Amino acid sequence: MKESNILTFNNTPSDLTGFPEHWLCETVAEREVKILGDIRAWHIMNHRLTTEKAVRELEKNSPYALLPSKNIRFIREISFPVDEHVTIDDLKDIIPLLRQKFVIDCFQAAIDRDRQVAHMVFDWYDRSHGKCVYLYPHKRVCLSVFLVRELDLPRQKDYQLWIRHFLQEDYKDRPQIFDIMTEQVKHFRLGRRAYNFLRDCVLYAELACTGVIK
Repeated sequence: MKESNILTFNNTPSDLTGFPEHWLCETVAEREVKILGDIRAWHIMNHRLTTEKAVRELEKNSPYALLPSKNIRFIREISFPVDEHVTIDDLKDIIPLLRQKFVIDCFQAAIDRDRQVAHMVFDWYDRSHGKCVYLYPHKRVCLSVFLVRELDLPRQKDYQLWIRHFLQEDYKDRPQIFDIMTEQVKHFRLGRRAYNFLRDCVLYAELACTGVIK
């Protein structure tokens, strides 16, 4: 599967206040402090340290035991092209769904109108598992499809390679979508051969989304 070609990642983001259109829930520095506290708390729980004395002893013997790995990137920025109709409010509206579907939590957003590019800064630390979210290629495609659908962005030139994902998301949002389309096709002024072809296309899409066929 081809990886997303609309997402750009920045591992060392700064606050997005340089853009006229921006929204900040917290600064990068403020969120970093919170994440470091959560990472420390996770390690304390994982080591089953129940007293301050036990914490101090561990830190004395292993100074880095409660600190994050130097390679960890718990704050990252994603940027992607948008149309002029997309607003900051649109970006804010999808934050809860992004958190639900991908765990990552956006706390800053901006739109560069000169380049028509949206910027979103995320907290990538998964508190439930004590590690950062990893968006492997398949997941990056899913994130791209999510953004295109939710923000009504133009379909990229390679989007046909993701068509299965678009159909699956449509099916998840509206399981009866294929029954509706099959019924609507009946009312098209088509010859029998064309009608059968479209009906079979809809059925094939449904079977692919439900896992009956590959």
